Amino acid sequence: LNTGFGLPPAALQQLRTNQGFWLDVPNWRLFIGRIDGRAAGAAVLSIHGDIAYLAAAATLPAARNLGVQTALIAARLAAARELGATIVTGQAEWGGTSQANMQRAGLQISHLRTIWSNAEDSGSA
Repeated sequence: LNTGFGLPPAALQQLRTNQGFWLDVPNWRLFIGRIDGRAAGAAVLSIHGDIAYLAAAATLPAARNLGVQTALIAARLAAARELGATIVTGQAEWGGTSQANMQRAGLQISHLRTIWSNAEDSGSA
């Protein structure tokens, strides 16, 4: 399912290595979205006290625009409520599909994260 992140193939092995610890992290839950019984997307819910974090969501390219992430967001929000979360947070690329999906689910933008660079250092004018 990591191909759903849209990373180059060379980066996938490093991504798998980075995710290796997830199985041992307390309060993390993995959700799998399925279409006709086949895995189509995945996402993580992390709970810390009354705070829920929607993390690491991806959909396989062939399954995009079929509601997989909408369903995964709904499932994670329901689980967060059942586990007593009163605050839900997450992050998404500005203007992207994930942002739109989260907003449709009722989440609101609280702040923007920006990355600044010196134009001289980046080769730009």
